[in-house]
Amino acid sequence: MIQAEHDEIANQLIDTKAGEVLLKYGSSGMLHELHITDQRIYNNCPLFLRAVIELPSGSDEEKAECGFQLLQLVIHMIDLAAGLKLSPGVAAKCEKARKKSKQAAAQAKREEQEEKRAEGRREQERLERERLKRMTPE
Repeated sequence: MIQAEHDEIANQLIDTKAGEVLLKYGSSGMLHELHITDQRIYNNCPLFLRAVIELPSGSDEEKAECGFQLLQLVIHMIDLAAGLKLSPGVAAKCEKARKKSKQAAAQAKREEQEEKRAEGRREQERLERERLKRMTPE
């Protein structure tokens, strides 16, 4: 599965060579994840690539070749990601989508905090009503 903010990004990162390797070895079960991001999710680097590859142990030549090809793919993807240049229109669309996403997340967080405050107020009111019920008339 490939996820990208825009088709242009995916097309630049998955070129013919990468596509062929993924088609041939992607279903081997050895490539668990290949994540490229510039959103500083894992650290403060401007561009980050994380690959999870299960390398074979033993003398199975076919799996060893698959592992070798997948490692070469990761190195190739590093080169592609480092040279990625977006057109101004795509860069603007991606930036706009990211801004909208951040605003939606911030709004959801505000709503969640407001709901917690409201729940606290309701609990305080309930406790006050219970206290008033327990009071004896004088």
